[in-house]
Amino acid sequence: MVLGPALRVFAFCGLAVAPALADPISVTISGNFGPGGSSVFDNQNYTLNYLIPDSAMPSVTTCCDFQISATYDVNAQLDVPGIGLTLDNAVQVVYNNQAPLGQWMFIIGFEGLPQGDLMLWPIVQINSGDLWNGLAGALGTPVINPLNNAPGTALWALEQFSPIGDIPIAANDGAVTITATSVPEPAGGWLLGIALLALGLLRQRRTGNCRT
Repeated sequence: MVLGPALRVFAFCGLAVAPALADPISVTISGNFGPGGSSVFDNQNYTLNYLIPDSAMPSVTTCCDFQISATYDVNAQLDVPGIGLTLDNAVQVVYNNQAPLGQWMFIIGFEGLPQGDLMLWPIVQINSGDLWNGLAGALGTPVINPLNNAPGTALWALEQFSPIGDIPIAANDGAVTITATSVPEPAGGWLLGIALLALGLLRQRRTGNCRT
């Protein structure tokens, strides 16, 4: 597609003012529940996957006195092949940064389980390095760091709802590996977005000059 002179001007203006978007981040956490305590999940392997559409745009941020966090509302999939379980739930993934504890993730929570009412991962960490750049709110834009089967640990818990609060059924702290990779957006989508933006600007403006 060849843009005319006026359309090229408007497309350039649109690019100048459009916000920069980060690539989606795909995260995979693989581990074993271990002997959590008389539940169907004992010693089962599991894989947890979720996609962050844009790490620069968390749902909620906390900053800055005692804890810095970036919370992402995502759809996540939990696979436990040994018991034939696959769940696809809306969950919250919270990236935390707090001295002297360092960085960790808090993942909550899967429902529709064969036992218990809620499964969550209160602390997920890697053994060395950083999960993210540790920035949120007034400190700056959060960025999830790339990881490739980075070794780490994960504390998980299985809970039962009750009138007096959530009752723990099983819990354990075991080894995991974490992979976080950037998923580039298709180029065609960007080109279409630019074209639509340029056409909209053409309708709104009578001159080819950018206004600031």
